[in-house]
Amino acid sequence: MKNLIYTLIALFVLCSSAYAATYYVATNGNDSYTTTQAQNISTPWQTIQKAASTMVAGDIVNVRAGTYNESVTTQNSGTSGNYITYQRYASETVIITGGFTTSQSYIIVKGFEFSGSSITVNNSSSYCQILENYVHNSGVFGMFIGGSYVLVKNNRIANNGSSWGSQVTLCQWSAAAGHHIVFENNEVSDPTAQGEDFIQYFGHDIIVRYNYFHDMMDNGRHNDVFQPGNGDYNMWIISNTMANIHGTFLMGGGGGTEQTIGAMIWRKNEMWGNIGWGLNTASDHTTAA
Repeated sequence: MKNLIYTLIALFVLCSSAYAATYYVATNGNDSYTTTQAQNISTPWQTIQKAASTMVAGDIVNVRAGTYNESVTTQNSGTSGNYITYQRYASETVIITGGFTTSQSYIIVKGFEFSGSSITVNNSSSYCQILENYVHNSGVFGMFIGGSYVLVKNNRIANNGSSWGSQVTLCQWSAAAGHHIVFENNEVSDPTAQGEDFIQYFGHDIIVRYNYFHDMMDNGRHNDVFQPGNGDYNMWIISNTMANIHGTFLMGGGGGTEQTIGAMIWRKNEMWGNIGWGLNTASDHTTAA
C-alpha cells in the first residue's frame, strides 16, 4: 500500500511537470504563432505581453536579446509550487522600456534591464520575486513594491525619480498595503542626483539587509536613505553599507504604531564618506546597535 502511494505521488509530480511549458519571445518573433510553436526557440512570440496573456502556473518565458518597447502586465497567478517565471534567455541583454506590473501572485521577474521604466508589484500580489534586474532612469520610482511575502534580491537600481519619487518605495504609501517584504543584496545609487530618497517604506515586517547604498548626490530635494511613513512597524535594517551619502541615513517618520518601542531595529550598518545628518529619528521609535 505504501509503495502504491509513493508511485501515485511520483506520477502526480510527473504529470504536473508535463503541463508546464517554456515559451520564447524575440524581437523578430510573431505573436500569431501557436503555443506549441512558441515553445520552440526558432518560432518565438514577438512580445512579452503575449506570453503574459498566455502563461499559467508553472510556465516560463525566456526572452531573447533586444529592446522591447512595451508595458508588460501579468494576467495569471502561479501557485506555491509552480511560479510563473519571466526571465532573460541565458546572459542576453533584454531591455524593457515600458515597465512591468504584476497584480498576481507567485510571479518571478528575473534578469531584465528596465530603461526609463519601473517595476511595480501591486498591493494585491503576494509571494513574488524580483531578482537580478537593472532599473534605471525612470522619471518616477524605480520600484513600486507592494503586496506581501515579496523578495527583492540582487537588483541594481539607479538614477530614478527625475520627475518625482525615490529609487524604491516599499508598500506604496500605505502601512496596510504590504508586509513581510525582504529587500536584500541590492545596489542602490543616484550619482546623477535624479531622485529623492533611496527607500520609502510604509508597511510592517520588512527586512532591509546586505544592501549597498551609495552616491546619493545633493540635488536640493528631500534626500534620505530610509524614509519611513506612518503606521509602520517591525522594520529591520541590518548589515547595509552606506557610502558617499549627501543626506540623512534614517529620517524618523510619523505616528501610529510606529511609536511603539522597537518598531524600527537598526543594526550592524556601515557608513563612510558621508555628508549628512546621520540618524535623525526619535529614540522611542528606533533601536540601534
